[in-house]
Amino acid sequence: WYRLETDKSRLENKGVRSQQGDLAGSSADAQNEDFSQGPQPLRLLKTDPRFYGEFLSRVEDQEIMARLQNKNIYEVTISNKGGLVMPVVIEWTYKDGTIELEKIPAEIWRLNESRVTKVFVKEKEVINIMIDPGMETADINIEDNFFPKIQQPSRFDEFRNKSR
Repeated sequence: WYRLETDKSRLENKGVRSQQGDLAGSSADAQNEDFSQGPQPLRLLKTDPRFYGEFLSRVEDQEIMARLQNKNIYEVTISNKGGLVMPVVIEWTYKDGTIELEKIPAEIWRLNESRVTKVFVKEKEVINIMIDPGMETADINIEDNFFPKIQQPSRFDEFRNKSR
């Protein structure tokens, strides 16, 4: 989860030293257990004209920054563990209680059939993401379709509860 940072000071972080333990011992999974840490700052810098090369048009940096102002940017990575290319259905639950269903066609897998990362720009804050809420697609493991993770009972716990 990212949000555009508007603070223009200290763009290069000159003279800033990280303290041991800030990022050294943390993993990406530990940081991404839920949205309680708040959005990560995202800083857009102006594009150097030398990088346009053979492109016919330029990107208007100020227009892009204005369009992303006060928006929530979510980066979602989806893995295809079963090998079957299917559409992706995502249910977004927002902080205000509303729910949005977004359907992405199977063409999302055209460049990489095993893993895809997509960026979504949303007006509202998301508190929960669910992949394939209606169980419409073939999925080998439905326990990993939630963010933040929902603790599911193990098969042993289900068997033990049935026998009681």
